[in-house]
Amino acid sequence: MLRILGLSTVTFNDIVERIGITMLNAFLFYSITNILNFHNFLFFGMGIVIILSALLPYVLAPALTLIYILGYNFSSLFLSSTNTITLPMLERAVLMIIFFFIVPILVQIKYTSLQGFLTTESMLGSIISPVFIGTGVSEKGRDPKSNVISALPALYIIVFKVLNSLPAFSISSILYPSIGLVLLILSSILFTRRSLISLVGVIPLYPGISLVLGLDYLSPYVIVASLLGLAVNAIPSVINFTRTLSQNKSTIEKEKREMISQIEDKVRLINNIKGGSVNLPWSS
Repeated sequence: MLRILGLSTVTFNDIVERIGITMLNAFLFYSITNILNFHNFLFFGMGIVIILSALLPYVLAPALTLIYILGYNFSSLFLSSTNTITLPMLERAVLMIIFFFIVPILVQIKYTSLQGFLTTESMLGSIISPVFIGTGVSEKGRDPKSNVISALPALYIIVFKVLNSLPAFSISSILYPSIGLVLLILSSILFTRRSLISLVGVIPLYPGISLVLGLDYLSPYVIVASLLGLAVNAIPSVINFTRTLSQNKSTIEKEKREMISQIEDKVRLINNIKGGSVNLPWSS
């Protein structure tokens, strides 16, 4: 069954991504039903989304993200309330497709990872979606580039603010989200460290989430998102550390037994010499 589902080799990161994407897809589907006004299919559709997300996350995450982007920007066309497409609508749609669809797709194709969509759907979804924003950048054992690229969907906020503030652009309008993005990238790099030092990645992660999302430092979303990111990195870190300690202990015990055995052999040899034993190696 695992082979059929593409999980013949299951890692901790795979489990985290599947659970996270399944929940985020459900929240994103809820947002889509609100945008496109088909609430009658909410519960039935959400059940289907949850099942397909668990089985085919690499298909459903991009599909739902694209549907959300198109619905968010062109819902008036789909609902026949207008037949006009404005330049701001197109600009926003293009930006969202680049940062929320193409960037995570690149991560998925290059690194076979859903990290990018964890970040994207955390920013797009509703209800408690933002609490998952730290999971996409905090995975341990990944290529550092995978973690870093997974933080780039947050760049959408900065670019969007710049375009919206033209021609009277002010650096102050993007200062905080820019600092937040830098902190997210820094945390994503620290989280890839193989030792327990990777856990310090939560230090820049916490303010990074706050600044990127524009939330207070004491916001439950920021606190829970930081703790989830820490947990995603800490669990394999602790497991690896415990395994290393166990292996070192086994190695020391083995070397200790070998040393004791060598000492016992030498003691027996000395006793044989003292007793004039005929069993000495040079005795004939």
